[in-house]
Amino acid sequence: KDGAEALATISGNLNLDGMLLDFMMPRAHGLHVLKQIRCGHTGQPRNLPVAMLTSASDKQTVALSMALDCDAFLVKPVNKETLLNRVERLAARRNRPIREVPWYEALDVGPPEDLS
Repeated sequence: KDGAEALATISGNLNLDGMLLDFMMPRAHGLHVLKQIRCGHTGQPRNLPVAMLTSASDKQTVALSMALDCDAFLVKPVNKETLLNRVERLAARRNRPIREVPWYEALDVGPPEDLS
């Protein structure tokens, strides 16, 4: 439904293999959600594989996604074959190393609802 609900859902007792996030979600955009995961503020492993789905392919969005160790970046519209391929590859990245929490905390992704 929205980014706040996504955060509430993943903070529950779930065992996810990966996550597909839309950048433009109400109440908390995808970069905010990804930052919360990488900082350890959810019930998920900090290195949970995440793919970002977005129609915004501007340099800043892509750069922040990569700085947050996004595992895949899919620009809409995306075809079914590409989507399934990326989702399949996410599971293989489950145990990869990521940066320490202070790296992610220092990244400015803007307020949760700032989609500019």
